[in-house]
Amino acid sequence: MAQMSGEELAKWVRTAAELWAQTGNTDDDPVEDEMVRQGCDRDLAWIICEYLPVAFAEHVVENMGVTRLLTYKRRLTDGTEVECKWQDDAVYLMVCRFRDLEAYDRWDEFKKIAARSPELDAINKALMAGTEVEGFVSGVAPFHKLPSDSPWLPLPTTENIQH
Repeated sequence: MAQMSGEELAKWVRTAAELWAQTGNTDDDPVEDEMVRQGCDRDLAWIICEYLPVAFAEHVVENMGVTRLLTYKRRLTDGTEVECKWQDDAVYLMVCRFRDLEAYDRWDEFKKIAARSPELDAINKALMAGTEVEGFVSGVAPFHKLPSDSPWLPLPTTENIQH
């Protein structure tokens, strides 16, 4: 993890969520670009913009009896993948902290962030088709590739890096 205080990381999470809430934007790029303009690292802006919909959707689907896999695979720019634990990902944990402590009381402003989640979209489609989702286990794959030396990459769960 990069050398950044929890307060600074929380500031960037809050900035991204506020930008989405203010603009109603459905595209990550303007939010990421504004964060970078304000001084945020580009990779961190990408990751926060990936994780906000995931964390906010998790809040919604948990109430439906859906759980999430405990790990995810992060693709790297060298073509490999590493498996990481959500619980070891400091950026994800900070996004969840923001969701639980700050956004909860302002859910009407922030619920559109959850609607951006492909996971929530898939669950909604299943429900519309008449499928019971209680007991489903979902998985999310972050799509931005990171360099293997990225300070934002959590430690892999194993030494096994898949090609």
